[in-house]
Amino acid sequence: CYHLGADSSHRDLLKEKIMATIKDVAKKAGVSISTVSRVINNPSAVVESKRNAVQQALEELNYKPNTLARALVSRKSDCIGLMVGELGSSFFSQMMEGIDRIVMNAGKHVIITSGYHDKKREQEAAEFLMARRVDGIIVHAKALSDEYLQNMARGTTPVVFINRLVPGFEDRSIYLDNQQGAYLATRHLIANGHR
Repeated sequence: CYHLGADSSHRDLLKEKIMATIKDVAKKAGVSISTVSRVINNPSAVVESKRNAVQQALEELNYKPNTLARALVSRKSDCIGLMVGELGSSFFSQMMEGIDRIVMNAGKHVIITSGYHDKKREQEAAEFLMARRVDGIIVHAKALSDEYLQNMARGTTPVVFINRLVPGFEDRSIYLDNQQGAYLATRHLIANGHR
């Protein structure tokens, strides 16, 4: 923490440590912004002396790439959105853990949000995930209409529905047919002489 009376060198140092930008790195390394970008994204495409200067500046400034800006440019966030009914239930916690393990093994991250089985909250949760430009969305929604989910599935972000059959998107719906399951269980019991 510093006070307003701190000299400019201390302010500059603090600014560097907290919020270095790609411009700051380019200035410190004495190269263009595009060179810094190439070092970050494809280091082998840059002459060794410039690459070393940029890497040193990145380290000294403690530069962290802006992942949202990168997602806008690359159209890839390395994140999967997961919308669940509620966070505290054992069903959803097991589901979240399983999904997180698979997504982590793929080198991505999970952004989790909940709709609490309320139409307005589910819609806000879905829109939150789409606005974050996640690479895909896994949706458990009870309150949203089929029409809303169909429109969501027609968008540019791939969507998979859990515990729900969305008409027209059966190939993206993972669900149990409870009626057929109950019928099979009952038929099995009757076949074995139970009443």
